[in-house]
Amino acid sequence: MKCRFCGSDRVYRSHRQGLKEGLWMRLVQMAPFRCHDCGARFVAHARSKASQRGQEQSLAEYVGLRGREYKVRQWLITIVMTLLFLAASIIFLLRAIDI
Repeated sequence: MKCRFCGSDRVYRSHRQGLKEGLWMRLVQMAPFRCHDCGARFVAHARSKASQRGQEQSLAEYVGLRGREYKVRQWLITIVMTLLFLAASIIFLLRAIDI
């Protein structure tokens, strides 16, 4: 592959940034690339490395949140625990009012 701006052969895959690049680009089979020489970033058709190797990807990797699975899991646990605490507090307050 060659850089679209300077024509250099020294091009490498760039990391996807955000949900738009993570999800949308995967759906249309595209990926971001960056040129070593001029530093330009561009999008081109490409297959993912995991699909070429035949490996499965987690949902977080598929939508571009690679390496963030732990943070996503922690946020989900925090949200669920907060909702449970709020529900228990509301139930306790409603029972206290009836007494």
